[in-house]
Amino acid sequence: MRFRPETLGFDVVGPRGADHCSWSALPSAPTRDLFTTLGAGAQTSLTVLLSAYCSARVLARSGLYVVRASLDTRKASGAEIGLRSFDGQVIATSPTVVRLRRGTEVETLAHPSLER
Repeated sequence: MRFRPETLGFDVVGPRGADHCSWSALPSAPTRDLFTTLGAGAQTSLTVLLSAYCSARVLARSGLYVVRASLDTRKASGAEIGLRSFDGQVIATSPTVVRLRRGTEVETLAHPSLER
């Protein structure tokens, strides 16, 4: 399987609404060292920053974000170089809730006033 940053994507629901975040470039040409072999029951991991996938606008406000990760290897096949690979899509069964304490956008607060 090709488990690289360009095969990951994230559906994000936050204070600004829903967005899909993905790697900014298509998968590069396949080479053997880009693929990982996993046996039955095996697992692997990849640490990424959500801000590397989402535009600054998506994560601009502080608040709660619901993030669902997905893996899409349909455009990252090993068939071109003679490798049998997983060429499909997997979507996380449960989302992750993230609290962004400070966004990049300066939030203006309304001044309190008395109503008459």
